[in-house]
Amino acid sequence: MKKMFLLAGAVLVSAIGMAQVKDVKKAQGLALSEVPNFEQARQLIEGAKTNPETKDQANTWYVAGLIGYQQSETELNKRYLGQQADFNVIGEAQKESYACWLKADELASVLVQDKKGNMVMDKKNVTIKKNIAAKMLDYWNNQGLLGYAGSFYENQDYATTYELYKLYIDIPNLPVMQDEKTQAKMLRDTMYADICQNAGVLAYFAEKYEESAAIFAELLESEHRTPTAGEYLYSCYLNMKDSAKAYEVMDQCIAFFPNVPTFMQARISAYVGQKDYDNAVALLDKAIAQDPQAQYFNSKGTILTVQGKYDQAVETFKQGLAIEPNNAELYCNYGFVYVEKGNKLNEEAAYLSDKEYAKARKEIDATNKQALPLFEKAHQLDPDNYDYTRSLKSLYYRLGMIEEYNAL
Repeated sequence: MKKMFLLAGAVLVSAIGMAQVKDVKKAQGLALSEVPNFEQARQLIEGAKTNPETKDQANTWYVAGLIGYQQSETELNKRYLGQQADFNVIGEAQKESYACWLKADELASVLVQDKKGNMVMDKKNVTIKKNIAAKMLDYWNNQGLLGYAGSFYENQDYATTYELYKLYIDIPNLPVMQDEKTQAKMLRDTMYADICQNAGVLAYFAEKYEESAAIFAELLESEHRTPTAGEYLYSCYLNMKDSAKAYEVMDQCIAFFPNVPTFMQARISAYVGQKDYDNAVALLDKAIAQDPQAQYFNSKGTILTVQGKYDQAVETFKQGLAIEPNNAELYCNYGFVYVEKGNKLNEEAAYLSDKEYAKARKEIDATNKQALPLFEKAHQLDPDNYDYTRSLKSLYYRLGMIEEYNAL
């Protein structure tokens, strides 16, 4: 009696399995029919995706993806009839089928033993893989996933928008798409690079800095590199607290984009932050050689002042003023060369005798007086700037010019 129950159970399981195989065929028929019923097709395929007899068959998952593909195509075809296509329907269907086909390709790639004992791919699975590749190529061309992403972007859902962009840009890299003829149909041109860059920006907005950095790093090494890619990659590494990588990116970008001042300025600022003044000045000299701007002379003069190289600083500010003779900031920073030089002389005079100090005091005052016309010029050019006014007031007080101090 027990054996009879076991036999009956086995027959029942087999019958259920056969029913599921039929359901897969029926679901395919519903999706491909002239008047498709996608919801009923989905209901039928769901059982096959979990049934032990059919859940590990590549065809089950291929048909599951085919339902979404056919729904996407049906919606896209509305455009040829003068109707409005719904990209939310298109994108959701493509996203659904994309996931199913990844599973189908994985199962189809499992090798079986032929009559000669060789491990080969089942012929039916070879066909499935070809069909998946052809249909994924359609997704690449019609960009339905990107159209679907637009609604999430409008709602500032950057994480979901990025997810959809990532699915799209990954299509050429999928194992099922690696056939040489298929690859030839997917040009990674400037438009694709722009889409990748957008994906990187979206990942950045979604605070997925590692993923964003991976996209921008690849772009920066490609023939389609852009300054924007370098700027975002630099920012990614800063957000990831990897300053060493960030500075490497700046060095790359200076080499790639010598005429984009942003990278030069950022790298100089980084050197200054690290108190690596010699490298900062060397980079400024390079910038000046390429494009002699007053701002570069201003930065270089300020750094030389910090280093105590006052004579060089003076000459640098003079060069800057020759380019922009009415630059108030240049005059103010030029004046600080003499203020800083006076401060250093004052520090050195602290341990002198009274007689020696009196002599040093004259030199200190004379040095500070050299700053006076420079601060006055800065204040004259920009009288509403509080920093220039304060610097001039401080110098008046230091020089004992109380009447001028009070007037100001």
